[in-house]
Amino acid sequence: MTKINKIIGIDASNIKNGGGGTHLIELLNSLDVDSLKDTKIIVWAPKLLLMKIKDYHWLDKKTHKLINFGFISRVVWQKLFLTKQLKKMKCDLLLVVGGSHVTSFKPIVVMSRNMLPFEYKGFLGMDFLCSHLNLFYFVGLKYLALETLMELYF
Repeated sequence: MTKINKIIGIDASNIKNGGGGTHLIELLNSLDVDSLKDTKIIVWAPKLLLMKIKDYHWLDKKTHKLINFGFISRVVWQKLFLTKQLKKMKCDLLLVVGGSHVTSFKPIVVMSRNMLPFEYKGFLGMDFLCSHLNLFYFVGLKYLALETLMELYF
């Protein structure tokens, strides 16, 4: 049995179907098996996506009940459980393929294939202002919901 020297965690918790799922599947399928002799990859994703990913000896597929529900539950999972899991599994690196995260784990690589949220027509234009106000509103709601859940359950 080969000694594992590198453990890479992949957070695909906010990827469902479509382009993001296909991209992750093809990324995993294209990895050079010979270069992975001493590497283990752990993917956390919704159950339906994990069922589409092929089984490999170097790949460990994991899910959690909070990943399989809506946005708020996934944020709670990332904030409260993901960092602990990464440390428990002794991950050396976290790759976030969905573009957003709230984990405190480091080192981290974040990949986003959807660049539309980063485009705007003008730096001081109304589109820029509205998109950033919506972002602040969205982030505020996310943390308010997280704090409420933490108060209810912890």
